Amino acid sequence: MSTLSHIRVSGRTLLVQMDLSSPVARRLLALLPIQSTANNIGGEIYFRVPEADIEYDGTQTEEFQKGDLVYWRSPTGERKYSIALFYGNTRFSNWRTPTASSPCVKVGSVVAGMDDLDTVQTGEAVHFGLE
Repeated sequence: MSTLSHIRVSGRTLLVQMDLSSPVARRLLALLPIQSTANNIGGEIYFRVPEADIEYDGTQTEEFQKGDLVYWRSPTGERKYSIALFYGNTRFSNWRTPTASSPCVKVGSVVAGMDDLDTVQTGEAVHFGLE
């Protein structure tokens, strides 16, 4: 089961299919709309969501696919939470699949709008909401 949401950044709209079978995804959806700021670190765009203190559900991993939307929480116990979108290989990648710096939970996938995400600049406004 899934629902559609969108992420608006850099003058484009990405259509995201959220996985409702994930308890983490359902908790994130309850926080929408989210306003934040993009951080593009090459292969990954992430944005902080300070209010998203959500426990992992046991499905966390570090390897993903292009287009995966994931939830990250600091592995060091800091109160830092983010949503990340993988659009290519990251500096942590094995050059076959995008890899996160630490475990994340996949919460959805981009189904439209993935073109030229490498042009998104750090500091640009991000809006994550329901369609």
